Amino acid sequence: MRVFLVLLLVLSGCKNTQTIDEPLYGEQWALHYDKGFYEAYGIDADAHIHAETTLSHYTGKGIKIAVIDMGIERNHPEIQHSLRKVINSRDRSDEILCDDFSLCYHGTAIVGVIASGINNEGLRGIAPDAQIVFIHIDLAGYVGEDEILDALKIAEEENVDIINASWGTGDVSPIVENKINQMAIEGRNGKGTLFVFASGNNDKEQTNDESMLESVIGVGSTDEENLRAYYSNFGEGLDIVASGGYLLGITTTYPYLSDTTHTSPYIKAEEEESFRGTSASTPLVTGALALMLEAYPNATRTQITQALHQSSDKIGNVEYIDGKNLYYGYGKLNVDKAIDRLKSTLKQ
Repeated sequence: MRVFLVLLLVLSGCKNTQTIDEPLYGEQWALHYDKGFYEAYGIDADAHIHAETTLSHYTGKGIKIAVIDMGIERNHPEIQHSLRKVINSRDRSDEILCDDFSLCYHGTAIVGVIASGINNEGLRGIAPDAQIVFIHIDLAGYVGEDEILDALKIAEEENVDIINASWGTGDVSPIVENKINQMAIEGRNGKGTLFVFASGNNDKEQTNDESMLESVIGVGSTDEENLRAYYSNFGEGLDIVASGGYLLGITTTYPYLSDTTHTSPYIKAEEEESFRGTSASTPLVTGALALMLEAYPNATRTQITQALHQSSDKIGNVEYIDGKNLYYGYGKLNVDKAIDRLKSTLKQ
């Protein structure tokens, strides 16, 4: 099965005492509104994911996330604190090549969006205290169902709460689908493992992709105008959209140790080759789920998914029928509303 790679990332929130000292926080436009940065680049005032209150109270502490991807710069100063394990799905060793930045760019950027530390050095991850288990699969070319199943089994054995997959096959096999469904029901001691898959960047309708499964939270992208990004795949199974960028990318971590031409440990939103796409939107949703689980650890997968659906912002110029449509799913991620909705649901 050929795997598509989806490139893009978003971080956005609002200022609080935990983040204002991060030097690059002002340009993390997906996480929060920064007047100077927004006006300089003509960004719609609502292009971020509205997380100000939640970010001031929660950091993802105690939540374990599996990031299944190609490679990672494990010694990056922003993510060393959060990286608990690195596992190669082929042989279960901790050996993952990172001698070429292209092998490690995607995974490093994704983990940076989720879990960059609060250290006054660069960024704030959306869930900086989450624990990351990085599981390698070969996304550089072709990946078979056996390798995907091995990665999922490792995530299951590690008892992760959330699985981030900023990729998809476009043709999920019945065996893989069954494994995802089983973990979504039985994981977290019966409360259900949360799966977050990127919809892809080909501006096409997805049907049999992992992101379209009912047991998966499928994620599309929005741009700086707070509209669906032109590249973002769509379909009946799409759940939600989140900032992913178009002219701007998402400022995040960069595997600088393996690329002598790029000496910074960060790649900025305004750089030509910045991180953008549904790959970037997906870890924003993953991080938001970690914050929700930290706040309400006994919430079930169904309760959390419903809270996301019911709290999303109905943006765009496409009609929402019964609360959703093909292009935006149930709407755009609003973190503060989502956690309030989950709180209300659990009180009922």
